[in-house]
Amino acid sequence: ANIPADIDTLLTRITEAVATAAALAALDTVVDTHDTDIKALLAAIAGYIDTEVAAILAAVDTEVAAIITSQGRQLFTMDFWSLPQEEVALTVGAGDKALPSVTVGDLPGGATIVRAIAMFKFRMVENHTYAGVNSLDGAQEIQVAASVDAINFVDAQFTLAQDTREGGDVVIGVIDIAATVNANGAYAFHWDLAKALQTGINFNDVQMGIRIWYSI
Repeated sequence: ANIPADIDTLLTRITEAVATAAALAALDTVVDTHDTDIKALLAAIAGYIDTEVAAILAAVDTEVAAIITSQGRQLFTMDFWSLPQEEVALTVGAGDKALPSVTVGDLPGGATIVRAIAMFKFRMVENHTYAGVNSLDGAQEIQVAASVDAINFVDAQFTLAQDTREGGDVVIGVIDIAATVNANGAYAFHWDLAKALQTGINFNDVQMGIRIWYSI
């Protein structure tokens, strides 16, 4: 009498077992899929980290090599001066004024000139003949070689009262002329289109200089 009921119970349990097995199989598929995705993500992260670490190590190697090189190449300086020139006289008419040349010598073999600047030295400057305030008229420059600017002057520089005579100075250029002054040799200078407001500004006992920074 109980067999039909027992069979129904057994069938119910079998149905539940089949459903559970199907659910477990589906869950296993989902887990496998996510496992693949996680493995791919971890591989991508590892690859990114490897790339970044390699780039950082390469940058460190470059910096270390640069430091080693710079430590091995010290900078030295040398100054070179011309013979004195008695006077440079500026007039109201613009015109080039010859300046003494500078000979660069005794740079050691294998030296590399890193930077070079020009220097303009004078013992006295005077407003010699003009009865009034005088100065440079317009921006001007001292040039090395044919036409390379070495020292810049500004408008109204060297302003002098009437009949004034002042002690000299050294005007130091800020322009790097290493591309022109690049080895031992003689370097000619001139004052390009020198012009005073009025005739009478004289620079006395003028010298030109070159300061060189070099490495070996």
